Amino acid sequence: MIFITVGIICKNEEKYIGNLIKSLKKLDFDKSCYGIIVVDGNSTDSTVKIIKRNLRGSKIKHLILNEKDFGGGGHCFARNLVIRKAFKNSQYIAFVDGDCIVRTDWLKKLYKKIENTNRKIAGVGGPRSVANTEDAMEKVINTYLTTFVGSGGNLAFWKGKRKYIHSIANYNAMYRYSILKRFKYDESLVNCDDIDINYRITKSGYRFLYAPEAVVLHAETGSLVKFMKKMFNYGRAAMKTSLKNHAVVRISIIVGILSVPLIPILSLSMLILPKFIITKSLMFLYVGLTTITFLDISNKTRVPQSLLVYILPIVQHMSYGLGNLYQLLTTQTKS
Repeated sequence: MIFITVGIICKNEEKYIGNLIKSLKKLDFDKSCYGIIVVDGNSTDSTVKIIKRNLRGSKIKHLILNEKDFGGGGHCFARNLVIRKAFKNSQYIAFVDGDCIVRTDWLKKLYKKIENTNRKIAGVGGPRSVANTEDAMEKVINTYLTTFVGSGGNLAFWKGKRKYIHSIANYNAMYRYSILKRFKYDESLVNCDDIDINYRITKSGYRFLYAPEAVVLHAETGSLVKFMKKMFNYGRAAMKTSLKNHAVVRISIIVGILSVPLIPILSLSMLILPKFIITKSLMFLYVGLTTITFLDISNKTRVPQSLLVYILPIVQHMSYGLGNLYQLLTTQTKS
């Protein structure tokens, strides 16, 4: 009989964690075939109380851990702790984040995709969709990230069709336990930890499957400032991962770095040389792509804040690119 350990890493997620636990308890999956391990990152709110309240009396195996009791901290330390404490006889470890909600068929879809595959399949991952919210700004930013433009074609956001995927996002992923415990997460990393471990796994000859039907509903910030900070931190983390592995040179990093000088230059050229053919072409391309994206988001959200889409790509790429450059320059300075 198979057994799956579902790992959750969280910190100060009192707004969302209750709904996640409730959704995991409602999974259309044999309750004797999966267990839940929650690793809390020293939350200062009611996160742990809510977790305990929702798991109390549950027939599902569960374990609630705190990072500080094991002498460490951070995303990677928490994920490694899930690996270390995985339930006996676990063949798989699935990960989902504290600000997500899973659909009832989530675990079944992931498992069915990987069962009976050869041992060179290390894991399977699915996309994220937009969690319900009354916050119009959050709805727009979150929906934007699920578009082709907002995700940069990333299948974890945009539900494209493909059998294999180069990396699986760890808010919606399932790994073979035997493989995951061999590689483990690099605890020197803060973000992009999944990109790093997935790269090392695929470099060793393994592959990942993509399950577009295994969807999680993911929450997002409704603050433009927090969105900028998040993109900046992602840019830093992506560059750190690239510098570590060298071969992990993602197109998003190249675009991000180039956007830092190009966006101001192009903006000025539109004011100074509005009739210049290159300027007109780029302006037409940008307005065209953002308009298509705006119409898509406007149709899905039905809120006037959808107009924000006309500046979100600039905000996203500039913040991400500045994060790339900051990490690159500080790393070179230290070395």
